[in-house]
Amino acid sequence: MWFAIKTRYSCVDGSRLLWECVDKTRVLPKKYEAVVHRAISQNAFYAHPENILIGMLGDEQRDVRATAVSRILHARQNAPKTPDPPRTFKVPSINFQAKKYYDLIDWEKENITEPPVLRRLSDEQICSSVDDPSQVSLFDAFPCHTQAVERIVKEVTRASLNVCGAENRDGFIRNALLSRQVMPSFHTKNQFRGLQLHANDNASTT
Repeated sequence: MWFAIKTRYSCVDGSRLLWECVDKTRVLPKKYEAVVHRAISQNAFYAHPENILIGMLGDEQRDVRATAVSRILHARQNAPKTPDPPRTFKVPSINFQAKKYYDLIDWEKENITEPPVLRRLSDEQICSSVDDPSQVSLFDAFPCHTQAVERIVKEVTRASLNVCGAENRDGFIRNALLSRQVMPSFHTKNQFRGLQLHANDNASTT
């Protein structure tokens, strides 16, 4: 998933990537699945209706794009005429049995609002997305990931060059992150060698 997010970085892909992550958890043992589902539920910002609608506008299927346009125009028509107070961005409940990314939420229970990035587009421009999904290409400049993804992709690549096997790579990455917590930076080679000696001492006394 780290590499998938790195290569498909647009916010248009955010909801699809979240669903792919949910889909991959279905092969996990139940005790691990529960832990992962809890973490996903706490960070499922791309399951918000506004973000799913952006993804639907860029979908390959015309009927999906048409549904998105219909929901966006309906939300636009029902928007309050006076400015609302600052709203709370609430993470919705996730349907972990969803077969498609746009089924991650129960649309009947959610308050559907227009994605803020679409407010500068006219109704005609939004409607044109039904026949021309490239209209949402203007959102490609907005990535769906943070710098943490950039860092971990680099770390996974480095681990893959040094060790083989999923468990060995996991251990390599965990040790690297722990080492950086113990010594975030060093200024001389003596400091670096001291950290290595400390690690060897622990190994010899275990």
